[in-house]
Amino acid sequence: MLNKPQTYYKNSFPLKNSKRYIFTMVILSIIIFFLIITKLSVGKFKLSDYKEDINFFCNINESIINSEYYNKNYGTVDNAKKAKEIAEVIWIEIYGIDVKKQKPYSVFYDNVNQAWLICGNLPLNNVWGTATLIISKEGKILLVIHTK
Repeated sequence: MLNKPQTYYKNSFPLKNSKRYIFTMVILSIIIFFLIITKLSVGKFKLSDYKEDINFFCNINESIINSEYYNKNYGTVDNAKKAKEIAEVIWIEIYGIDVKKQKPYSVFYDNVNQAWLICGNLPLNNVWGTATLIISKEGKILLVIHTK
């Protein structure tokens, strides 16, 4: 006995009622959810943990304190996206375009001191370190370094 061909209606998908379709949609939903969460998440940090680094780098070279980055106000930094944009602009000016290879950048916020910490991520086969920037919510650069 021959099977009758299945009829598909307009805008229907042949696997819509199958377990495979449901499983695929669940997996895709989970992947999309985690991509959104990791992209939007902002970690926490304590500015006090970086005070020693800030003082060290500022005391070791007075030209750092007098540089345009430390004297410029970047406006209110009220979200992670703006913090990343400012960090990337400064890093490219100082370290060059290769700093973009450190994406995605990690972003952390200190609620007490109202400061952002933005860090590059170490790409594969990188032995040069990553860029780091700390900026206050008011837009003042507190630290710009590149680890080795």
